[in-house]
Amino acid sequence: MKKDKNDGLDGKKGTQKEGAQEKKASKGMSSDSFQESVWEEQDNVSTSQDSGEKASEGEESPFASITNWFSGLKWLNGGDDDEGKGCCSGNSKDDGTGENGMPDFKKHWKKYAVVGLVLLILFNVVWTLMDSRIGSVSGDISKQSAEIEALKKDLDVMKSSMADKIAAMDEALKGAGSAIEGIQGVVSGFEKDMAELEGKVSDDRFLLARHEEYLRKSISDKKSAIRKYARDLRVYEALLTEGGSVALPKIPVVKAAVSQGDSEPVGPVKSTLQLTQDSLSITRDTLAITRDSLEKARADLMKKEKDNAALTSDLRMARKELLDMEAKLAEMERKYKDQSLDLSQTKADLAVAQKEASDLKLEISKTQGSLREEIEKTKKVLTEKTAELDRFRASLAEKEQQIKDLEAKVAGLQKSLEEKEGTLSSVKEELTKVKNEAVIKAKELSEKSGLLEATRKALEEMKGASAKMKEQLEKAVAEKDKLIADSKAKIDAFAGKLKSADELSVKASDEIEALKQAVEAKQAELVEAVSSIKAHEERQKALEQKLVVMEKEVAQARAELKEVKSEAASSDVEKTAVEEAVSSEDKVTEEAKTE
Repeated sequence: MKKDKNDGLDGKKGTQKEGAQEKKASKGMSSDSFQESVWEEQDNVSTSQDSGEKASEGEESPFASITNWFSGLKWLNGGDDDEGKGCCSGNSKDDGTGENGMPDFKKHWKKYAVVGLVLLILFNVVWTLMDSRIGSVSGDISKQSAEIEALKKDLDVMKSSMADKIAAMDEALKGAGSAIEGIQGVVSGFEKDMAELEGKVSDDRFLLARHEEYLRKSISDKKSAIRKYARDLRVYEALLTEGGSVALPKIPVVKAAVSQGDSEPVGPVKSTLQLTQDSLSITRDTLAITRDSLEKARADLMKKEKDNAALTSDLRMARKELLDMEAKLAEMERKYKDQSLDLSQTKADLAVAQKEASDLKLEISKTQGSLREEIEKTKKVLTEKTAELDRFRASLAEKEQQIKDLEAKVAGLQKSLEEKEGTLSSVKEELTKVKNEAVIKAKELSEKSGLLEATRKALEEMKGASAKMKEQLEKAVAEKDKLIADSKAKIDAFAGKLKSADELSVKASDEIEALKQAVEAKQAELVEAVSSIKAHEERQKALEQKLVVMEKEVAQARAELKEVKSEAASSDVEKTAVEEAVSSEDKVTEEAKTE
């Protein structure tokens, strides 16, 4: 454009020089031709007449045309009528010679010169105006070329800025891809954790089923033992209530019968008491074990429910963010394509404008308007791009805030774990208290079993005494005739022994009543144990129902996880925040499990 401008200026200068030379040449030619024509007309009028005739015919000489031109000017200036007629006609009617023209021209040549001067001045004025017009047009062209250069520079700057922004967008896309890979790893880890949780749940169900079978067997054994014990108690009560109002002579026989009748159920009573004691201890142990296992299972299930709820909420948020980021990325890619198309179009328009600027200078204004509109469009696109980048930065800030919120949630989970540890310690203390109470009850049962053994020993002593008394009675009957004198003394001694035996029987009856009371208390304890076993069975059923509900929830959570995984696999968003939150929650759950 600068070369074209310089060429145009050089051309203008050349045209100005040529115009000046032409002016000088025209001036010189006009003066020389005027003088030559005057002198030639003075020398030979006939030649002028011949030339005038030839001019009238159509092929005039340059000198004749100039003389005719000046004669016409004289006629315009308004000379004498006769002179004007002769000058205008060129050939007078008198002889057709025109001799009166030259003297008039000699007289009025100054007027003709003034008219020529005026014409020259007018021509110079017109020429200067044209030159100024051409200069203004060349200045406009130079301004337009400068504006085109500035537009080129602006386009270069825009290209460089767009290249930087495209590189930044590529880096952002790479970061989003790495974030998506991280989220996929988190989802795979969560699936592994869910598989482990399912295995643990299946193991817990298997253990609960085995425990349920064991409880059913133990309950059936306890029921059979209780029935046997009740049967033995009925037999024992029947044996104890027989012959309470028998006379003294028949007391030994009755006591012997009673003792003979009592000799059979002593063993079963002892075995049933021992079995009940063992079964009660076993039930206590199993109840404690089941209580601990159920509490642990309940705590684990509650924890897993909370973890699953938190994870599902986080995954839903992540899915929403993934969808939003996918939409944003699609919009950014579309705008990037539109912008590239706009840039290519602007390049094509600039090339066309550069080609047309050399040929069509009048269309420069139109091309400038189109370029300005395109520049405004590109500026608008750039402003929109900057706004989108600001939004992206705001979204990153929101992500950082979400990460902080997740860290706060992790801290809350740690606090809740500490609180649960406190509750576990309190539960342990309660269990120790229950254990101590069980030990005390075991001691009481052992004391009661000692009383039963003492009564058994007393009954055995009574049986031995009755056997001795039988032997003595038989000996007394055999030696009745021989030892009548001695029989009285023996009868007195025997009466004393009978009195002691009566006292022993009274003591035995008191002890038997105490044993009855102990047996009734034992029956009440057994009833309480049966009721506690029933309550335990009801709790077990409720836990089984809860397990079924939790299995359904786990299945739903698994389905949701599969959906989230499939959606996360097809999305392009950063997810380091979700991965850190899930890993921290997994660590917390593992620590809680180990504790």
